[in-house]
Amino acid sequence: MEPIKFKKLEIKQEGNRFKRMVKAAYFKRTMLYCCLGMLVAYALFYFGQEGSDIVFWNDKAAENVFIGLGFGVFLSTSPCARGRCS
Repeated sequence: MEPIKFKKLEIKQEGNRFKRMVKAAYFKRTMLYCCLGMLVAYALFYFGQEGSDIVFWNDKAAENVFIGLGFGVFLSTSPCARGRCS
């Protein structure tokens, strides 16, 4: 009967969890979609204003930016974005 041979287990440091998350492609894509959603929403707010007095920021602008942020999160985390559509 042969003796049992064991392989040496090598453990390496994984690093900080925050750094791993920021380096992930999924996180980068999500941040890109969020930024694009916010920019498009703000552009629609800014160019959709009527009248002579142009407002750069108000409550309606903030609402539009948060809606754009929500669309960005939805587009990057939906099942179809991850290739899991049925």
